[in-house]
Amino acid sequence: MRMRILAQVAIAAGLAAQPVSADGDGGDDDTGWHFHVAPYLWMASLEGDLATISGLPPVEVDASFDDILDETDFAFMLAAEARHDRFGLFADVAFMELSLDEETRGPFFGGVDLETDTFFATVAGFYRLVEKERGAVDVAVGARVWDVETVLEFKPGILAGRRASDHDAWVDPVVGARGSLQLLGPLFLSAGVDIGGFGAASTFTWQGIVTLDVRPFEWLAIRGGYRHLYVDYDHSGFVWDVVMAGPILGASIHF
Repeated sequence: MRMRILAQVAIAAGLAAQPVSADGDGGDDDTGWHFHVAPYLWMASLEGDLATISGLPPVEVDASFDDILDETDFAFMLAAEARHDRFGLFADVAFMELSLDEETRGPFFGGVDLETDTFFATVAGFYRLVEKERGAVDVAVGARVWDVETVLEFKPGILAGRRASDHDAWVDPVVGARGSLQLLGPLFLSAGVDIGGFGAASTFTWQGIVTLDVRPFEWLAIRGGYRHLYVDYDHSGFVWDVVMAGPILGASIHF
């Protein structure tokens, strides 16, 4: 599935998207406001199953980042964070329009053209549990919202061609933690994870990231690492069971 969305430069500062904000600011201004924005590039692949209605076979997707890069019609991601003293709020929003050409299982159809509009957003409040000169740890609770519209056009095989479309939206509760630790001088290790779903909508979802950050200035971090996002949703024949994973490269701006 060609999701160049995850290859677009985005602005983000979410729990698992950009955990560098758990940086242990230090100093007398810790009771004031702190804000983070962080453009980054996620070079992700996509693997999993999707389906629209019962009775039609699921579409199995296995696309590398190179495949994804060629086929996204539109992609946008934006996240932001604000913290006052030990309490804060973040939101991470993404939208993409995708067009794909995939194979189907078995001989009944000769392949499938897939179009999908996907919106997802993570919104959560967090609490700075630990704050030291060399790093910090946050815990968070919130929700990840999904809104997915999919059109499947099955090509003729043993059976005649068929076109099907469906739309679904759901909300997954999520909980998580993140942290950042100074290793040496301007070099930091940052990591974050959240889990959710718990059967409330998705059966399960989780997201994790680890990065190595270089902070040449107090207000700037340059980072590289790896991010993984998984969601397993199946309701009334609508299936969105996918993994998005790959390297990330970006920068975080603090003010």
